[in-house]
Amino acid sequence: GVLVIDVESVGLHGDAFAVAYVQGDYRLNEVNSGCFHVDPGTVDGSPEGLKWVRSNVVLPADSVECRSPRMMRDLFWAVWTLAKAKGAPLAAECLWPVEANFLTECVGDHFIDREWEGPYPFHDIASIRLAAGLDPLATESRLPDELPAHNPLADARQSLRLLREALGAIK
Repeated sequence: GVLVIDVESVGLHGDAFAVAYVQGDYRLNEVNSGCFHVDPGTVDGSPEGLKWVRSNVVLPADSVECRSPRMMRDLFWAVWTLAKAKGAPLAAECLWPVEANFLTECVGDHFIDREWEGPYPFHDIASIRLAAGLDPLATESRLPDELPAHNPLADARQSLRLLREALGAIK
């Protein structure tokens, strides 16, 4: 299996305000998913980034609203810890800077306990697509459960499917 995440931040280098995950089984079919968020106006980021977020990002209706970014990161870390214990690697599409910065924050929240518990390696789906001979930056069509774009859970679902397709092309 694998755990695929998508993180939304206020601007490219601003703080994260939402994280969604989709857990895939050994065939990379979805078996579990979820989303955690805080109000994007409560985290650091550029004014332009916040304007873009408010105009473009749609959170899943069942996303868990958190009292603080720290709570959001801790809830995600619990999901990651369970997936890692089952041998699932972590993956994201074009994971720098947003997802990479988010995970750095997660580790920093409990540095002593988490220093060696992050994803290693952290798989970039775009790089896997490149290795499969696919355009890693192409805008791909979306299935109904992958809509709308900029919904972190829909984006994570699309990323899982693109990973499944790329690995199938490599085999």
